[in-house]
Amino acid sequence: MICPDCYRDVTGHSRPQRARTSNNPNITYTLIGINVVVYLLQWIIPNYWVYNEFAYKADWVAYSHEYYRAITSGFLHSQNDPSHLLLNMVSLYLFGAAIEK
Repeated sequence: MICPDCYRDVTGHSRPQRARTSNNPNITYTLIGINVVVYLLQWIIPNYWVYNEFAYKADWVAYSHEYYRAITSGFLHSQNDPSHLLLNMVSLYLFGAAIEK
């Protein structure tokens, strides 16, 4: 650790400036948006179609090689309890924004 004045005296020039990054947690906001859209699709499309197509089912992954289910299942939430989505999104916002910085 060296102060800017001492660094300038030793090297003859100032330190290069760091690239500034955005403080907006864009990835976190995107994930929250995807979760909300998938939740709404679960309500709009009848007969649990979204759940049946994207939920993780070990035998389907193993035998049918539907590996996408390992990721898409993370975006599915309980249709019977909206607080499940709400609490998950609040947690994602709090922890995701902190980690993303």
